[in-house]
Amino acid sequence: MVRKVTPAQYKQMVDKYNQQVRRYNDTVKRNIDSYNRQVKTNVDNYNRAVRQFNAEQERKRQRLNQAIRSFNNSRITTRHTTTVYYRESVERLERRYVELDDFNNENYQRTERNSALYGDYPTQETNNSIQLYNSLNGVDDGDFIDPQELQKTYLEDKLDLVSLDLGKRWKGALFSLNPLNPDAGRHFCTSVREIFTQILDVKAPDSNVLSYFPDCELYQGKPNRRFKIKYILTQKSIHSQSFENFVDSDIDELLSLFRTLNDGTHGSSGKYTIQQLLKLKKRVEDSIQFATEL
Repeated sequence: MVRKVTPAQYKQMVDKYNQQVRRYNDTVKRNIDSYNRQVKTNVDNYNRAVRQFNAEQERKRQRLNQAIRSFNNSRITTRHTTTVYYRESVERLERRYVELDDFNNENYQRTERNSALYGDYPTQETNNSIQLYNSLNGVDDGDFIDPQELQKTYLEDKLDLVSLDLGKRWKGALFSLNPLNPDAGRHFCTSVREIFTQILDVKAPDSNVLSYFPDCELYQGKPNRRFKIKYILTQKSIHSQSFENFVDSDIDELLSLFRTLNDGTHGSSGKYTIQQLLKLKKRVEDSIQFATEL
């Protein structure tokens, strides 16, 4: 049976229904407003992070450009063969960086997914390389590094993931990097050279490289450095000729640096200033991190 209601009761029922609708609509509106505020906050945070990232990249490029200007304007006499080769290796790394940068600009969609490897690290490597060369040759107008950073490191855990022995070797290398040690540069470079060799060997075992590239070029009966690099980049699906050229030149510049410091052709009796040692440490430390990321 249909319930009969008075006009007053019917009005109460309608008012109650409208009140429920209003409460529902208010709840929906609050939820939508809260969602929109969160979206706006997320967008603002993202845009802020993008601006900060772009600003930092611009600062890195400005520092690199300043280092390049100092490098190109230098009139350093380089009579010793090893020192000449060191400068040439720095120049070659700069050229390879420019070529890689051009490649990145022309292949943005391909390199965007690996922007750190293709862009950030190469910029950092080139800047560190030139700043160190300038510093070792008396033109230290690059970044000031806090002296307390000399014995600090972020690498040990990363190296342990590659090989437990590498972390120990790195600690030993840092121990030798003491301003009071007249052979600090030579001892440091002797230690870290083996770290780079081991990283390449772990990431690109000779047997694997020979299996993948049966006709690869050999050095002392083993796959040479370039084919090891090519193997590593291919396995990670990040290979390009420009990137391979840069990584090979980066390692070659480090090896020429090591030879130069081992020959004692820089500094007074092999002794270095604190900023020179700090830039040497940064050059090597960042390069090891780059190698572990490949």
